[in-house]
Amino acid sequence: MRLLAALFASASLTSCILGEFQPTGTSCPCADGFVCDDASNTCVVGAQAGGGSGPVGASSQGGQGGQGGQGGAGGVIDGGGGSGAGGPLLAPLQISGSVASGAIEFFAEGSFKLVAASANNWQFTSWYDLATDPDTDLAAAVGDSLGRDVLYDPFWAKQADWWSSETGTNASTTLEDLRPVRATLRTTIDYPNTAGGRVSADYTVYASGKVAVGVSFTAVAQPIVLEDSEYHHVTVSNSVGWLGVSVADGKATSLTRVDGPSPTPNILMVDRSNQSAPGSDSTNVNWYWSGGSESLVPSQSVLHQGELMVAPGGLDLAELGLRAEDAISSSVTVISGSSGAAFDPSSSAHVVNVTDAPVAFVLDGGVTRFAPSFQLDNWSSPTFTIKLGEEVIASNTAPITDRAIARFEPDDAALVFSYGGSIEARASVGARTFTVEP
Repeated sequence: MRLLAALFASASLTSCILGEFQPTGTSCPCADGFVCDDASNTCVVGAQAGGGSGPVGASSQGGQGGQGGQGGAGGVIDGGGGSGAGGPLLAPLQISGSVASGAIEFFAEGSFKLVAASANNWQFTSWYDLATDPDTDLAAAVGDSLGRDVLYDPFWAKQADWWSSETGTNASTTLEDLRPVRATLRTTIDYPNTAGGRVSADYTVYASGKVAVGVSFTAVAQPIVLEDSEYHHVTVSNSVGWLGVSVADGKATSLTRVDGPSPTPNILMVDRSNQSAPGSDSTNVNWYWSGGSESLVPSQSVLHQGELMVAPGGLDLAELGLRAEDAISSSVTVISGSSGAAFDPSSSAHVVNVTDAPVAFVLDGGVTRFAPSFQLDNWSSPTFTIKLGEEVIASNTAPITDRAIARFEPDDAALVFSYGGSIEARASVGARTFTVEP
């Protein structure tokens, strides 16, 4: 998925739902990848039936068994290639709402929920931690000290005064629906107070809680000179307590809740533009990066990319730093069946160009990898088996397992999948090798 998509003149939502997808909570019988929970006669994800209530994460121990719910995630692969026990590592991404209703919800049960609303030009106006405090909106609100009303604001522009997505007009929206792996919300907003600037913000939301962010500010029809600019504004609610810090040598910022039930939520914002040290309007509520002044000729754009992480919670600063390093630099080495592969920062996925099957590739080491995602282009077979090392983690007959989530897109001849666990920096080559067979 690329940053500069076609611009839409009016608010609209289009979605392409390929193949059958059955969300949890519907009555039995169930689709592939789901099992029937006899106690409730409803469909749940694989090992989720009877699982414990632990949070999603990359721990080496699973949750305690119980009535329904999602077990704590195992799946840390070390040099020996072992994996943890417990409930599923990922809950499938789900979507509810519509343009007509004024809001779209992206959520993974037991993990997170993000809400994009038309009242806020389709930016994320709410964030909920479904693991421990599902009723508290953790995003900024108008009544808060900074007066913001969105969790993430893509771009602030200064011409005499500051302008942001909340002051924009003519917002438009499209949705690329690739559930249960991911979904991409593409938004455009006109900034009339900047002499005709336009912001495009693409958000690719994954079941893991990662959100790839691609932002552009474009001078549409005439030159624009900005006195100053800021991007990647993250603002949380000050109705609860937070600790905000810069991590990974200023390449990322984090806000961790310091009150409420444990494990407490945290939000990580990684700047892939890496232009400057982060700034803040209130350290424990808000962080952003400065883009400085900009002089743009017609059709010229300034681009910023990054990754927002809203789940899992309960992470210390050391692991937040590791996750930031993972988001900043990642690559794969092709073993067979491909003419090349590259990490696409606009979608936070490794894109592999398939020339033959089976295809095999190695995720680079030296840095711990967390819930990596992949897109195999030119994959034409509706049948597939995905292995990590010698372990089958997903297939066309079981696209949703306790290890991974996959989806084949026949119209685009592409296979997308996410592994839910983490792979340690010291893991052997075999433990970092993915193989996909038809």
